[in-house]
Amino acid sequence: MGKRVGLILRIFLLPLLLIVNTGCIPLIIGTAVGAGGATYLQGSLGKEYNHPLSETHLAVLRALKNLKLFVKEDELNLNNAKVSFETETGKAGKVSLEALTEEHTKIVIRIGFFGDRDKSYMILNALDKEMR
Repeated sequence: MGKRVGLILRIFLLPLLLIVNTGCIPLIIGTAVGAGGATYLQGSLGKEYNHPLSETHLAVLRALKNLKLFVKEDELNLNNAKVSFETETGKAGKVSLEALTEEHTKIVIRIGFFGDRDKSYMILNALDKEMR
């Protein structure tokens, strides 16, 4: 009986310990949590889209226009883009876009120095509508 328990422990426990020690479990959990939703952290709102950079960039411009936010600067490069805007109250904001792959783009919205959670989510909701 003791040998059998030892064998079972080696078969199941050893691989589990290897996964935990290499950090794979936090990576798996972090990927699952961040895959579909947005994350607001330290004044910035981020989300990933399964769309190319150019398509996401155009959707950002349309969303800002629909919200009647003034676009001050628009820069599109091969792997990233930046759209600076101003809110109706005069706060400066920025949407940064990064191509993670050809079909996957990460966006980060930041308004003002400390961030504006409500306004950031309003922009994100407008962007989500444009991406449909």
